Amino acid sequence: MAEYLNCNNESFEKTLRSYFVDKSLLLKTLNGLLNTESQYVCLTRPRRFGKS
Repeated sequence: MAEYLNCNNESFEKTLRSYFVDKSLLLKTLNGLLNTESQYVCLTRPRRFGKS
């Protein structure tokens, strides 16, 4: 269950209506790797994505 802060905020309401990615499961996975042999994780992202 989610908790919402600043529910009367217009920007917050706009965000709820738009598309967003929930990364909470990713954080759960990464936290599970802490203090293990696999604690080093490389997260890559495209550099200058969408530029020509």
